[in-house]
Amino acid sequence: MIKYQDLLGKTAYSLEEGRQWGKVAEVFVDKKTFTVTGMVIKGEEDRFLPYKAAKKIDESIVFQSAADFMSLSSAEPGAARGSKITGLRAITEQGNEEGTVVSFYFKKENGEITHYEL
Repeated sequence: MIKYQDLLGKTAYSLEEGRQWGKVAEVFVDKKTFTVTGMVIKGEEDRFLPYKAAKKIDESIVFQSAADFMSLSSAEPGAARGSKITGLRAITEQGNEEGTVVSFYFKKENGEITHYEL
């Protein structure tokens, strides 16, 4: 599992070009499936890397090539920025406020959010 904040700041490298592209600045989450769909890589310019393109996530992010990048605008429809999820109030079905979302955790294999830290 990966904590949202632990992914931020990781360096992204491509295998094909053998270069560093920048650092993870943001994560996008699909609002319907509650899965991480991609990351914003901040470098010379902001780029969107789909989560499924990541070959390895450890101390850094490794992906195949620059061809994996998509336009940043393609990330927005149906997705929320991770930074917009943190700070939300957590309310039970009975209407009780349980706290504020501090972070969220997701599976490394598929990006599925498993739980929230309040």
